[in-house]
Amino acid sequence: MRILTLGISLLLAGCGTIYMPTPVAYSMACPEGDVECQRKLDAQTLKYIGEDEAALKLMCLEPRIKEVIGERCVSMLQLGSSYIQE
Repeated sequence: MRILTLGISLLLAGCGTIYMPTPVAYSMACPEGDVECQRKLDAQTLKYIGEDEAALKLMCLEPRIKEVIGERCVSMLQLGSSYIQE
């Protein structure tokens, strides 16, 4: 019985919480002057550092993304229009 208790205690000791830090991503280089590529990489970096709203605002400047997301993009860009330049 004592061995069983010891075995269960060892199994439970291995079930602790594991902390995994947020992954770090390094953007690749965009060709010089490729604004669309740079915008996507900047949005990806913002997402990785937890700035989801800023990343979405940046991506809403892209016409195809703006069309897909629709009204949410329009309202976001209106709220932040003084900070975002197209």
